[in-house]
Amino acid sequence: MISGGGPYSTITMDNGYSFIKAFTLKEFESLCRPTLLVRVHKRYMVKFTHLHSINHYSEPKEIIMPNGETIPISRRRYNYIKQVIKQLSK
Repeated sequence: MISGGGPYSTITMDNGYSFIKAFTLKEFESLCRPTLLVRVHKRYMVKFTHLHSINHYSEPKEIIMPNGETIPISRRRYNYIKQVIKQLSK
């Protein structure tokens, strides 16, 4: 997962280790394949292979990560995220 705040982003690895890079989320978006790491909210990018589930009933919708952490999904990105998950599950 990558969380952003201004010109810096915090990258959190699978093992819980995190570090800060001087990249905006927009810069990360341009570097990554959209089916591998996708922006789900104005402050978050998520690696789809580590997605546990989506809470469709909360408002805003949320991604549930394997460690139990929840990440909000913006309304305008929700349908795109559902499409990508459907494609990856084939």
